[in-house]
Amino acid sequence: MKFEDNFEKQYNDFLADISNLYYNENKTQSEIAKEFDTTRFKIAKYLQEAREKNIVNIEINRPESRVTSLEKKFKEHFNLKEVIITKVNNNDTIDISQTVGKAAADYIQSILEEDSIVGVTWGKTLYQAIRNIKPEKKLPLTIVQPFGTFGKKNITMDTPSLIHLLSTKYDANYRFLYAPLYIMNDVTRKNLAMELIINQSLLKSQKMNILLTGIGTPESIYSTLLWKESFYQNDFIKHEAVGALFGRLYNKNGEFLDIDLNNKVFGVDLDSILSVENKICIVTGKFKSVSILGALNGNLIDSLVTDELTATKILQLGNI
Repeated sequence: MKFEDNFEKQYNDFLADISNLYYNENKTQSEIAKEFDTTRFKIAKYLQEAREKNIVNIEINRPESRVTSLEKKFKEHFNLKEVIITKVNNNDTIDISQTVGKAAADYIQSILEEDSIVGVTWGKTLYQAIRNIKPEKKLPLTIVQPFGTFGKKNITMDTPSLIHLLSTKYDANYRFLYAPLYIMNDVTRKNLAMELIINQSLLKSQKMNILLTGIGTPESIYSTLLWKESFYQNDFIKHEAVGALFGRLYNKNGEFLDIDLNNKVFGVDLDSILSVENKICIVTGKFKSVSILGALNGNLIDSLVTDELTATKILQLGNI
């Protein structure tokens, strides 16, 4: 055996040992770091690498992993169609995102039917949801892009990549919207919508019955340099924006703001979006609690998939 091959095997065995301690023996990252005389940060990196190498494959099939008491409270208070709130064992954001993604995947699979028209936006947890979908059979679905491309740094989490991934799972048809999320020039935006291939995609998206989406903070607009240079953050602050949904900013009551950014979105009109039968929000992170609460207050979503920590924070903020 070559030295390189032997080293690779030993390193993979090392990653497997760490994964076993974390997933099977329920040791914390801090405990593992102490055992291996290293830092928690490095252990987190090793666990991530083990997942990427498929040394560990996380499957969450436990019905007890859901917090039904919180789900009932959310469903009744916010009049939601479906609420899925997963239990969490630690504050590892990667693990929480994967757990919520798996739960969301199960729900999505359960509601998809023949000829469903499914809209997809963007986001990390939404990526985990689509990645974890394992359909038992192919379905004649159509996957659509209701808005232009956000332009995220990690293209695997942007809309076109997610649409391609989901359509591959079901061998489904799909329609891309070949445009950026925001178009500054009003004439260009209107004329582009009239181009045949663009117009056909928009018309198809107007017939969506399911929309899979995440939720962003106002600061998420600035995660992409392009939009950071195009809009003034003071406008967001002045209008007390708390969240971003469907490419648009809204306040704590879930009211979309009358600001330049919201008027520059390229995609399906807001009335068509709000009339979609089931707008499923898949999101994690306590730092997004204010954003989620605002969307719930405005009845901007129909179903919610999140984690226990985030859900508890939302209830605290809303005095519920």
